[in-house]
Amino acid sequence: MKELKQKLGTAVKTGKLAIGSKNVIKLLLNGTSKMIILSVNCPKDLKEKIVYYCRLAEVPCHTAKSSGMEIGAACGKPFNISALAVIQEGDSTILDLAR
Repeated sequence: MKELKQKLGTAVKTGKLAIGSKNVIKLLLNGTSKMIILSVNCPKDLKEKIVYYCRLAEVPCHTAKSSGMEIGAACGKPFNISALAVIQEGDSTILDLAR
């Protein structure tokens, strides 16, 4: 969690992220996302849908071991984040999580 929190914080400051399942699915359909991060408590039906689109778009999908509230806090948001897309990683090494 600590590693993810640091990488997300850097990506928020220097890169570009999209928050929310609707935005994530749009970006997967457009082909503009580099990686998808899902929380451990993401709803099952939503997770299956996003993973399916990730396979079609050949975009790596990482399920974090953190809850949506922890991911939200790491992004500096006061709400639950079930899914987010990395559009530009900036100075972070967040794309290393996909390996």
